[in-house]
Amino acid sequence: MEIDGEVRCLVVGNGAVGTAIASRLQILDFRCQFVGRKGPVYIKSRFEGWGQITYLKIKPLSEEDLSRVNLAFITVKAYDLGGALERYLPYLPKGIPVIPLSNGAVESVVAKIAKKFPYYLWRIGICNFGVSHVSDGIYCLKSGKGGVYWGPLRALERKKQQNFEITDTEKKILSADSGQFLNWNEDILPVTRRKWLFNVVINSLAASKGLEKNGLLLNDMNQLKETFDEAYRLGVEMWGGWQNSYDKLLEEMVCLISATSENENSMVRDLRLSRRTENDYLAGLSEGRRNYEILNTLSREITVSSGQGRGRGRGRREKDS
Repeated sequence: MEIDGEVRCLVVGNGAVGTAIASRLQILDFRCQFVGRKGPVYIKSRFEGWGQITYLKIKPLSEEDLSRVNLAFITVKAYDLGGALERYLPYLPKGIPVIPLSNGAVESVVAKIAKKFPYYLWRIGICNFGVSHVSDGIYCLKSGKGGVYWGPLRALERKKQQNFEITDTEKKILSADSGQFLNWNEDILPVTRRKWLFNVVINSLAASKGLEKNGLLLNDMNQLKETFDEAYRLGVEMWGGWQNSYDKLLEEMVCLISATSENENSMVRDLRLSRRTENDYLAGLSEGRRNYEILNTLSREITVSSGQGRGRGRGRREKDS
């Protein structure tokens, strides 16, 4: 429910994706506030995109501020998603849309939290735009195409019709944006799963081989296709048949690699910076399953490269609906 007719948006996660979304919302004249993965943060950032420079200066939130929010974007990494939701949901007003945008197969994570907090309007979404971290607090939109897409999470046992309907708050945001960056999709799951398929191949293969730019994947088309074969089959095993044909999805993935050929791969960058990766929610989902020799090898190589000797298989145990 909106207070005084004003839309107040919360962005959980103050990285590049969260900064881009907050910048877009500020351009559209919506109030936007941040909390970090572990708590309220003071934000002072510069974002260059959509033909202008946006300056964000946002004070840390209080519990009272959180109680006045009427829509929340969750932009943390997949491995932080469950913890971030558990931390902040008790302070948010009931009945608002909650929009997780983590990369990887996170439907099961969201569905699990949604059962514990059923009084929110649960969404699922993706980001498919490029943004670069130029320096401390400075970000730049890298691509003119792509954006944020979200829709209703339909993988809940107790389905309520209002969970599937777009709210007035979402309509206001989408109307102001006019489809330039923020988008609603009634049938979002095929979109999120398509992105998962491409990321399993592109990110996992690039990270395991240390390929800094996506375009280097095209130097070995046999390897690329063999990896795609297994990821495609894994998707069928987890979710059933794909909406699009094998050949069409393969062609779309190759086109995506070509279009982003000069981009530094995000998982390669995480390994270079000694950050934890989202492997458990990508190729790591193959572990413990039969006939996925390539994906299992890629997953193990990424784990070794990351230097993380932690317990494995969280993503595998949390099978998606």
